[in-house]
Amino acid sequence: MTDKVKKVPYSLEAAHTSFDITQPQPQLYVTPDFAFLSQVLEDFANTMALRTGGLSGLQKLIDSRDLGTIELSTGLQVSRKF
Repeated sequence: MTDKVKKVPYSLEAAHTSFDITQPQPQLYVTPDFAFLSQVLEDFANTMALRTGGLSGLQKLIDSRDLGTIELSTGLQVSRKF
């Protein structure tokens, strides 16, 4: 928490910032309060395939070549590698 570490307002851009995890983090993200942090994380979650669903979500699952779950409109869930 020294002045040597850059303090950056927290935003969705934080998720796209890379840094060397073997070194001290070059910046810290700060938020005005917990409610703001929760809102930014909710906004990020809304960009994930889990929330977007539809064909784009399904395509992300297929492209990942990893285990995933889809839920049909009937409520039936199917888990597998797609």
